Amino acid sequence: MRKGLSTILYLFLGLPITLSALFCLAVKPWALDRAFYKRVIEDRRLYAALRSPDIARGVDARLEFGGFTFSGPALVTALQPRLPEKELTALGHAAIDQTFDALESGAQNRPDADLMLDMRPLKASLLAMTDAAAEAYVRALPVRDESPNPADLSFRPASIAPARMDAETRAALGKAATSIPDVVSNTLRIDAGIKGRSVKAAFDQATATLTGFAFALIAGLALLGGGGAVSVLSRAGSYLIPPSVLILVPGVILSMPWTVITRKAMPGMPAELARFLASDAGRAFHEYLGAVLGPMGRSFFVAGLVGLSLGAALKSLRRIFEPHEV
Repeated sequence: MRKGLSTILYLFLGLPITLSALFCLAVKPWALDRAFYKRVIEDRRLYAALRSPDIARGVDARLEFGGFTFSGPALVTALQPRLPEKELTALGHAAIDQTFDALESGAQNRPDADLMLDMRPLKASLLAMTDAAAEAYVRALPVRDESPNPADLSFRPASIAPARMDAETRAALGKAATSIPDVVSNTLRIDAGIKGRSVKAAFDQATATLTGFAFALIAGLALLGGGGAVSVLSRAGSYLIPPSVLILVPGVILSMPWTVITRKAMPGMPAELARFLASDAGRAFHEYLGAVLGPMGRSFFVAGLVGLSLGAALKSLRRIFEPHEV
């Protein structure tokens, strides 16, 4: 009866709480680490993937932007060599820094933090590339024997000369770039019951509290099952193994080379996705994901492995000492 009650309480209470504690321990090294997110956006492999010709073949045929309709493949082909990598990276860094500054300062003085991103460098870069991008865009446009539409630049009417189309495209791209606001602002609410502490400090304390409670609960449920000290410790190990395995498995998967993962999964993928992953862009994306997800996979792997090792060690006590019990 006591063992049955202990097992039921473990399934509905001990397992989810222990799993939550191990999950918090697994994400703790990187979830609130600003350097991790900066590495995500500044990795050159991401921009190498975005510059691949295979990207242009996968976008929509028509894209709406700034009140104009553009040809998706032609626009991507024109912008890829001129991707404002420096400005995009700086914009991402500013967003990350402002967000983490607000999170780390806590809600000591005010519950809200105003995030403001300066879009002017990006706008200037887009405006500077307008002439070259318009020329490349017109060269990549399909030519159709249709009536011209000033707002539809997804094709070049046969009745319009390339030079005129180039001027119209240059004006449209300039107007679209100018429509980007100089400053983008948002409000981040950070007073979610943390009482003036930083979010990182609150998360660290919550993780420590949850972990301590989870292990105390596992010990209590193991004691509820009855038996001697060896049986209790062995039962506690049995209770610790399942959530540890659930954390370890994604750690193993994320730590595997992405070429191995996609090779195993490719037969069941949609044809378009399989072709993309086999392309140069897909391979660059593989390398990028491997670099980004590596720290995540390692943290899950370590948390799961430590929990599994501790659980297995406790569970093995019964095999070691039980034969000697009277």
